[in-house]
Amino acid sequence: MKTKTPLVSVIVPVYNVKDYLKDCLNSIVLQSYSHMEILLIDDGSTDGSGDICDEYAKKDSRIKVFHQKNLGLSAARNMGLNHMNGEYLTFVDSDDTISKFFLELLLKEILMYQVDMVVCDYLRYVHDDEITDQYIDSYQLFFLSGTDVLKSLGKSYHYLFIPSWGKLYHKDIFKHLRFKEGKIHEDAFIFHLLYEKVNSICCLNTKLYFYRLSYMSITRIKGIYYDHFDIIDALESRLRFYQQKQWGECVDATINEIIYKLMNGYDDERWDKNFIKEKIKYYKKKYSKKRNLRLCIELFLFSISPNLRKYSILLLKYMKKLIHIFKR
Repeated sequence: MKTKTPLVSVIVPVYNVKDYLKDCLNSIVLQSYSHMEILLIDDGSTDGSGDICDEYAKKDSRIKVFHQKNLGLSAARNMGLNHMNGEYLTFVDSDDTISKFFLELLLKEILMYQVDMVVCDYLRYVHDDEITDQYIDSYQLFFLSGTDVLKSLGKSYHYLFIPSWGKLYHKDIFKHLRFKEGKIHEDAFIFHLLYEKVNSICCLNTKLYFYRLSYMSITRIKGIYYDHFDIIDALESRLRFYQQKQWGECVDATINEIIYKLMNGYDDERWDKNFIKEKIKYYKKKYSKKRNLRLCIELFLFSISPNLRKYSILLLKYMKKLIHIFKR
């Protein structure tokens, strides 16, 4: 019989987030549910973040600190997975914070419904925003399977399942699963592998995870999309998965996403433009024009001139804003 107060492992990769780390750690140590271990993985920080981790560990016996050379977010998360002892686990990025009731509410649902994992919504905020954090005793739930999530491309709730944070997992999900090291866009690489292992998911339509739009976050996002081709590798890995399953709609949606990512990366001089053109040419052959009119138009504009596509999109966005203003 499962205990009503199981140990929860909170895994926090830490890298050069001195300005935000204390906010993150305070939000964890002050959780209303206290039976947890907090694994802080200092991934070779050079700004004193590792020292802050050590300071907190001296004050709170639940905190364990691991220092390693800079190996990346995936390796840091894997270090936490390799040393965790909890029945359940969650990931928190070290420049984010969580609601005081994050663990309490997610654990309540995972125990009540005996599901493999629980997912909550998240709030995007900037440093100076005030966050109202109070106990929520009324919220809606909906339930999905891992297959439902894998087939949810294009659904309004799909964004909830992409990041690894904002969730509470049963430990068995990661028994033989680890993040791909040496790559960025680690969540995209693990997405289909993770949800293939999940039978049941409970989803809360309330925001308990607070995603900070800091300078570090914005830089990280830009780096992921425009500095590297890892996102293409990740999506192609997912594409092969869908092809093996013979899920035609998912195959088409993933090909669409690959093409969009390639076109969006064309303007950055660090991307190999010949590589992009050849990849787009390859995937156009696999793509049915009947399925997505917008993409067909964008591909046509891109084939004439990548700048024509870019400025057409900007013009359309500007016109939509004007229409919205005039409708007021």
